[in-house]
Amino acid sequence: MKIKKAKVMGFCMGVKRAVETAESMAEREDGRRVFTYGPLIHNPVVVNGLQERGVGVLAPGEPLPEPAGVVVIRAHGVAPAVRQMLEAAGWQVTDATCPRVLRSQKIAEAASVRGETVIVVGDRNHGEVRAVAGCARDTVVIQEPADISALRLGAACTVIAQTTIKQEEYDRIVSLLKEKFPDTRFETHQTICPATGERQEALRLLLDECDAIVVIGGRSSANTVRLAHTARLAGKPVWQIESESDVLPEMTAFETVGITAGASTPQHVIDGVAAALERLSAKRT
Repeated sequence: MKIKKAKVMGFCMGVKRAVETAESMAEREDGRRVFTYGPLIHNPVVVNGLQERGVGVLAPGEPLPEPAGVVVIRAHGVAPAVRQMLEAAGWQVTDATCPRVLRSQKIAEAASVRGETVIVVGDRNHGEVRAVAGCARDTVVIQEPADISALRLGAACTVIAQTTIKQEEYDRIVSLLKEKFPDTRFETHQTICPATGERQEALRLLLDECDAIVVIGGRSSANTVRLAHTARLAGKPVWQIESESDVLPEMTAFETVGITAGASTPQHVIDGVAAALERLSAKRT
């Protein structure tokens, strides 16, 4: 069995920055607990690794522990009201929000000042979407085309995409909005992270060379789930796993197996999966 790796995979810039920020705060703080507000990223391996280094997780909506400590805002960001709540409770806030998410938040804030409705296209339960929507007074979240039918929109709207959705999903929603509301002025923004498209394109190239695909990343990671979906649409056997402990013997029953990984997957996890596949392949020969 041969293993081929996607040319682009693993940590993106925003995730790398968030992890390094949390690790740095854990090393610098003396006597005060360090937490992240919600899981730092959608990867349990990384979150567990941070917990081993003393970085806890504050569950959004749960009472804050006492005494107040240091809290790192995760890569997905938080709504301004959440940050204000933390600061009012005496917490030292360190912001590790992805710069691209921060840009979306600023666009939403500016549109709100202009009195426009802010439309966020993405998963309504995703932390990033909630954070961006929380930056405006009048917001609508569109997760799928069916959500458009019940909308009532005014004269002007600003449309923002979740950074990890596919471009074609966003374009489809924008097209339907303009079709249903021809009298509304839509200001659309290209807020999808290039890392999402780069990983999708690298996977498409990999699909031409492989008989099966292993996608590595957190099961709740949006971009990881979309990578697995793309591979399945190509008709290839696909496994979405989180770490080398999920590697199965049947993955090695192919001449060539491709490996890709979501933007919140660290390199050591990718290397561990590749090594586990090689070990299992060696046993079959």
